[in-house]
Amino acid sequence: MVQKEFEDMAADLRRRIVTLARGFRLDSDSAEDVAQDTMLKLWTIREKIDGKPSAAAMATTIARHLSIDMLRRNKTIALDMTAAPDSSYRQPDSLLQTAEDDRWLKSQLDKLPTKEHAVLHLRQVEHKTTEEIAAIVGVSAVSVPTMLARARKKLFDEIKRRR
Repeated sequence: MVQKEFEDMAADLRRRIVTLARGFRLDSDSAEDVAQDTMLKLWTIREKIDGKPSAAAMATTIARHLSIDMLRRNKTIALDMTAAPDSSYRQPDSLLQTAEDDRWLKSQLDKLPTKEHAVLHLRQVEHKTTEEIAAIVGVSAVSVPTMLARARKKLFDEIKRRR
């Protein structure tokens, strides 16, 4: 499959993927993440795809697996969060650690390039759509998911290094 064919069917596939992910009861941001990751995976193997039916089948399979993975990760996090004690009963050392973690995360966010920081803030804090973010930041709508993924990846890598 050539680039032009991929671009022609990308918008339709993306809508189908978001719908599929929402069917797994993922929130809109998570469904967008699944769609973004699926489209990136399809893009990397586009030369091996035989046409639109094959691409749709592969997209469905990839999106389903990513949605299930995301649900599993969220379920684990939710269980950990329910076991957390009420913050009013936390020990002083725990409060200090939390404050230090917050300062560290803020410093990592400040190290992000300006546009990546803005995209991340607009999506995660203000819950803006891709189109709204693109208009605010002044980039194309197709650049927003890429910038969002880069910002998240940079933060995740820093968190992994810190542990």
